[in-house]
Amino acid sequence: MSTTIKEREITNEQRVGLPAKKRDSWPVLLGKILVWQVLAILFVELALFAAGLGEEEIFKLDPQVGFKHMSNKRITWRSEGLATSYLDQHGLREPNVTLAKPAGTYRIALLGDSLTESLQVPWEQSFSYGIQKNLQDRLGKPVQVLNFGTSGYATAQEYLQLKSDVLAFKPDLVLLCYNTRDCFENWSPPDEVLTNVRPAALHLPGGKLVVDTSPVTLWMRSPRARMLKNFEFFRQHSRLWGLLAAAELDLSMHNETYKRVLFFLTKPGKALRQAGNEINAWIKANVNAPAQSGTKLAAEAKSAAEVKPVARAESSVEANSVEKKPAVEAKPLAEAESAAAVKPAATAANDGASTYRALVERTLGSLLLEMKNESAKTGAKFGVVALPVRSALSIRQGMEDKFCDMSYADELNMLNKVSQPNNIPVINLQDPAKQLSDQEKDYLFYLVHLTPRGHKFVASQLTPAVERIVTGKETP
Repeated sequence: MSTTIKEREITNEQRVGLPAKKRDSWPVLLGKILVWQVLAILFVELALFAAGLGEEEIFKLDPQVGFKHMSNKRITWRSEGLATSYLDQHGLREPNVTLAKPAGTYRIALLGDSLTESLQVPWEQSFSYGIQKNLQDRLGKPVQVLNFGTSGYATAQEYLQLKSDVLAFKPDLVLLCYNTRDCFENWSPPDEVLTNVRPAALHLPGGKLVVDTSPVTLWMRSPRARMLKNFEFFRQHSRLWGLLAAAELDLSMHNETYKRVLFFLTKPGKALRQAGNEINAWIKANVNAPAQSGTKLAAEAKSAAEVKPVARAESSVEANSVEKKPAVEAKPLAEAESAAAVKPAATAANDGASTYRALVERTLGSLLLEMKNESAKTGAKFGVVALPVRSALSIRQGMEDKFCDMSYADELNMLNKVSQPNNIPVINLQDPAKQLSDQEKDYLFYLVHLTPRGHKFVASQLTPAVERIVTGKETP
């Protein structure tokens, strides 16, 4: 006997005498899905927390300096080395730091970029802790070293950081730790990478030092900045976001397609204009250009090219000159522009480079003098430490040992030149590092940053120099 359609619709529940289950309405079903998604995300967050993954998101946006350390945040750094740290309410790694200086304590503040920041090693293996311990043993009194180093910071940011944050801690000594290219980064316009969002500094001849935060202000209005602000809570607390942020940082530095996406999110108007120009150029080259191969015009063009090799060579030189211009370029003075207009190209290029370097040098010197003066207002001494860098000691393949045709040695000569007239001591740690064997030099660094052995070397070299300043044997 065949089963009817009506009989087939009888459910199992009805066969055993149970009431039929009602299907959830779509709002209830959606609610259940969301609850399970939230629970799944919380489980992933808990697993990442236990494993110490996704804890490399360390920056919050700042309208003046561009970015600062987050506060009350656990950090597990894996990019180079491996170290777990905790950034306190001040964004510092050192434990139990109070704004008020403990009685009888000599307090030293370090400024610098990622080489000073030292997230690649545990705090107890950093050179800041090393000089603190060494000085306490040698001086026989409490010494506290506060490390304000922040990845990507240039001298202009360190100057603003000194005024807004550091001097409130009443340090007795402020040490600016100099790393290669710091002076050039004072001119670098913000781009797609968060750690490149900086104010600009400039001291023109006959004028005063100007530290301009408007580049940061403009960047903060970009779609990318607004997105980061809207997700500030997740950036602060989510390990899953931290994993994505680490991947995003790598892509923003090395993936050209992703760079274009970020460029659009950062400067949509400029990105659209650039894309339009590229499309028009492609149309002209591939659509509107008539097929001239085999024609008399093509033959004439070929003949002209063959008899003018010198012109081609000149064009090639000009193109190479453009490619080798500094990535960050100050506008030449009006006098330099008019002089360049009547000089050969090579001479004009040399004059332009000299003008650029002179502006960099003057600006760096003025920033250091201002930092010394600001420190003196609170009774603090001021000095500069030239850190050892891999690109000038043990270069790896793909690294550049010069920037704007200046080596690190050239930068240090500039640093000494602008510091000596203002009685600012410069502690050069690059020179003793140059005396090491090739293998020892290599052991100082991971890829770029210092290893525990490198930090120990810096602390051993820096301690006696700082002791001379502390005891007054070398007076800034």
